[in-house]
Amino acid sequence: MPIDLEAVIEYQSVPTAQLWDMLVATHPSLIQPDLECDLYATHLPASRVSSAIKRTGKPHFDVDFGRGTLSCGAVGNCNLSFVQVNGCVTDDEDASGWLSPLLSLEPFVHARVYDREYEFWQNASDPLQYEVRGRSLEGVKIFRNQNLNYDFVDTSSNPGRRVMRDGYIEALGHIMWLSPKFWEKVGRSILDVEASGLCRSTSKVGSVDVLRFADQPFTSAEGEEGLLQDRLRSLLFPHSDSPAQ
Repeated sequence: MPIDLEAVIEYQSVPTAQLWDMLVATHPSLIQPDLECDLYATHLPASRVSSAIKRTGKPHFDVDFGRGTLSCGAVGNCNLSFVQVNGCVTDDEDASGWLSPLLSLEPFVHARVYDREYEFWQNASDPLQYEVRGRSLEGVKIFRNQNLNYDFVDTSSNPGRRVMRDGYIEALGHIMWLSPKFWEKVGRSILDVEASGLCRSTSKVGSVDVLRFADQPFTSAEGEEGLLQDRLRSLLFPHSDSPAQ
């Protein structure tokens, strides 16, 4: 099963087309120049994607190349940009390959490996999302927004929640790459992690700490796996209970 990858850098610190070029360069046999891609509802070969991104001047892209997707987004009020690689990351070593050109960037903040399906349901706040996919709401916590007069799913305490913060994304991975910028933003250090006993292994790529917390991406909010995620969130994101950006 493919796994998924997300990396966060400082807001619009790297030209969007350059991010595409950097990612493609890590896997030239996967994304060959003549490979058909979908970008901004247009079909075009991979060789023309970079120029198309430059031409639009948009701070985001979502390129479907059949075997996976490469995406980039920018969130101005959170001072961050992010890159996602979905559907084509084969394993942890491959994730490191995709990340390799980003880790040396001065504006790199952090990255993680995750399971997209699990994270979708951990953050699905609209009951219609359940209805459309035929998923039961039994046992799901619901609250009513009085201003909107609408019921929402309460995801605020889910172990796999993804929350936008100032300069970083509060979200977990079984492997995480954390830069000095990340530690500064969250007010923690690698020493805190080492002292916690929660980390299975640590290593470094340049100044970036590489932490492994589990053998596989998180896929459950229950039992020991859910408890581990709660403990990691408290460890890595001490401001987790504060309102989202």
